[in-house]
Amino acid sequence: MRTSSGEHERCIFRRTMNLKNANAEELVSTLKTLVGEERRITTEILHYLSEVESRMIYAEMAYPSLYEFCTRYLEYSPGSAYRRIQSMRLLRELPETARVAAEEKIKNGSLNLTNLSLAHSFFKAEKRETGKVYSAAEKVDLIAKIENKSKREVEQTLSAIQPEMLKREKERVLSPDLVEIMFVANSALMSKLARAREVLSHSLVEGTYAELFETLVDTFLEHKDPMVKMGETSAKPKAFKIPPAEKSGPVSAEKSTVEGQSSDGGAWGSKYSRYIPIKVRRQVWRRDRGSCTYQDPNTGQKCGSRFKVELDHIEPHGLGGKNSIENLRLRCRTHNLFYAQKVYGKSPAVWLGNLQTERKLKAKVKT
Repeated sequence: MRTSSGEHERCIFRRTMNLKNANAEELVSTLKTLVGEERRITTEILHYLSEVESRMIYAEMAYPSLYEFCTRYLEYSPGSAYRRIQSMRLLRELPETARVAAEEKIKNGSLNLTNLSLAHSFFKAEKRETGKVYSAAEKVDLIAKIENKSKREVEQTLSAIQPEMLKREKERVLSPDLVEIMFVANSALMSKLARAREVLSHSLVEGTYAELFETLVDTFLEHKDPMVKMGETSAKPKAFKIPPAEKSGPVSAEKSTVEGQSSDGGAWGSKYSRYIPIKVRRQVWRRDRGSCTYQDPNTGQKCGSRFKVELDHIEPHGLGGKNSIENLRLRCRTHNLFYAQKVYGKSPAVWLGNLQTERKLKAKVKT
């Protein structure tokens, strides 16, 4: 039963009074017990997060990623959400016996989420930068090396293996209007920045990196942001074309037509073509305002993500869906995949099998 805010405050007051009356030995003993319980609950939370991710429950609830689910719905801080997600994914990659052993070490304090998340980031960076893929056994061995170590000691251990893998990127809020961004730039990037500073030397007032990056980002968005191109944002109102790079695949079936063309895309070729005319793209992008239109069927919450937004077919293209404005919507990558899994199944092999079956059934119905 949920307690009122007044009852909650009275409980806190009574607990505080009890703490003040407890002697030092009782206080420390109870605190030790609570910390152990906190670690046990932490491992349980990792199990729950793993299930939420594997079943894409966060996507069904209109969150574009597990990270967004953790920060917005579970209300974790960004750092807390990141560490839990990274740790959960690393543990999930381990063999059953090794995973159980690692969880026991989390409970007794010899392993913590900070160090596990550092290890997982290291493995990903190794694969991305050098192509090296660590086996499960190698991951278990490395995890053993970071037990009972501080964050700095773990960073030193990983740096000794591959110095270039710990290129840290960091954001730190300084004030409501200021954020400190830190990253490591290689010599090639530094050369490009130096040249950009030379080219812009007459227009940069102070020549700081902040001023340089703002100018470069403004220029990039002016030419690449689809919303800016259509004059839908406060950037320079130029009528640029939307680049034909968005993927096609299945929100609202709002009817609209393109000037001089039919809305079903028939005037541009075969209905089986995956090509989506630029005018149709522009209409869909403007209607959906450049954001994911997925909506939680239970709560009505909309995703609204603008990250990795793609064109998606309401009736799947593979099942005969048209490249029309009425049959197209914007979806983020997560919700595009989520819809595809609901239609075709989870694995690509299942998608192909189901797709072929659906086509055969449709052909039979038509004949």
